[in-house]
Amino acid sequence: VYYLDAVTSGIWRLLEAPHDRDAILNLYSQAFPDVGPEKIAGDIATALDDMIQRGLVVKVPEKPGSEKADL
Repeated sequence: VYYLDAVTSGIWRLLEAPHDRDAILNLYSQAFPDVGPEKIAGDIATALDDMIQRGLVVKVPEKPGSEKADL
């Protein structure tokens, strides 16, 4: 059983469809304009890295012509 904090829970819902880290960062920055971008980026990186390490999410291969892998 995994318990998700507010940041991770939001990312989990976003990842119903593939998003890259930059897209998630953009969405969180828009949703929380009073929080500094460094704080948001750090929280997202920590949450995503933890989810990947636990096997809860995986990176999908890049699409042809895409610059980044989606989660």
